[in-house]
Amino acid sequence: MDYERRLLLAANLVLSSDRSYEPPPEPYELGITAVLKPHQIEGLSWLIRRYHLGVNVVLGDEELPFDVLLTTYDITLLDQDFLSQIPWGYAVIDEAQRLKNPSSVLYNVLEHNFVMPRRLLLTGTPIQNNLSELWALMHFCMPSIFGTSDQFISTFKEAGSSSAGNPLRQKFHCAYIELPCVLARFVPLSHESAR
Repeated sequence: MDYERRLLLAANLVLSSDRSYEPPPEPYELGITAVLKPHQIEGLSWLIRRYHLGVNVVLGDEELPFDVLLTTYDITLLDQDFLSQIPWGYAVIDEAQRLKNPSSVLYNVLEHNFVMPRRLLLTGTPIQNNLSELWALMHFCMPSIFGTSDQFISTFKEAGSSSAGNPLRQKFHCAYIELPCVLARFVPLSHESAR
């Protein structure tokens, strides 16, 4: 089913729910001890109706253009047709260990369907098992520097070998040297680090 059709079906479901409108519950029925204004009760009731329909929504004052979108991997995969149409300027991806398998659906969707010229991966376990997992993360961030998995593994498997004559190792060394300068533009130094 295409994305537009899913949206229309969801909209019809939501609108038909609004037509069979029930009065909002009393706050005490929901376990709320705060005093709510009528528009707050109405908004809460609206959210509850959407929850019972299985519709994910955000209640806001207005629909405004946004600079940041915070989402989950599951929603990214479910709504990839829509989200991949947006040219993302910067992607910060938490729990990046989910991208250690370059054959995974998530890796391929993000790598091939999304326009994300700047990527930052956050993970507590970058080198958990082997070089191919590290390559997947590095290649996802900088594919022009970290070529194929085979090139990466053969280059870095022999840690003691010389970098002379090895173009991939030379590129890696240049990236290693340039990385602090690149990061300095985006991450301010703390006072202790600046000394």
